[in-house]
Amino acid sequence: MTTGCKRLIILIIFIAIIGIGNYYFQIDWEGMRSYLEGVSGWKAAIVYTLIYVLVSIFLILAKDVLKIIGAICLGAVLSSLCIWMAEVINTMVLFSLARYLGRGFVQARLKGNARRIDQRIGSSGFKGFLILRLVPLIPYRVLDLLAGLSSFSFIQYFVIAVIGSPLRIFWVQYILAGVGVAIFNNPAVLVDYIINNKIILAWSLVYLILVIVVGFRLRFKQRI
Repeated sequence: MTTGCKRLIILIIFIAIIGIGNYYFQIDWEGMRSYLEGVSGWKAAIVYTLIYVLVSIFLILAKDVLKIIGAICLGAVLSSLCIWMAEVINTMVLFSLARYLGRGFVQARLKGNARRIDQRIGSSGFKGFLILRLVPLIPYRVLDLLAGLSSFSFIQYFVIAVIGSPLRIFWVQYILAGVGVAIFNNPAVLVDYIINNKIILAWSLVYLILVIVVGFRLRFKQRI
């Protein structure tokens, strides 16, 4: 068995552990919310950032509730800053894992058109990855792993994560902070809040249009 194949197996096991963790483990959200509400702002922000890093890597399905708690306890601006820093850390970790554990195996098996596509991604994929970070079309974790498995530059992807994440994060946190604790009892209030807030509604429609445009462009390129 080659070194690249062994590393790929380790990466698959890592992803499997994440899947098992999401299925079996749960977080005491009420306890976390009570803790964050009981400590000072910056201490709560540091703790929240560290928890978000761990949760968004190992308990991916639980991070949406963590976003809600952050918006409620820390507000839209501070929670957005914390999530942004956490996502940059996650990008470095997951990109590096995918690059070290899976890139060798993928590269050894690229031939013909697949190799040319990989080279094209590595040389001119900055704009494409930046757009995908800006619009809520593909989860960050998927993008991090795909970029790491490709020939794309780590430095370029790091810059993309830094400049391409804040808008998308703040959009979500601003809405969640506006809805507040009511979302726990009645998720439908989220829709009502967006509809009744003209600025948020316009912003959300623009985002939706961007998602549709990006989706069609990606599908068109795949056909070509």
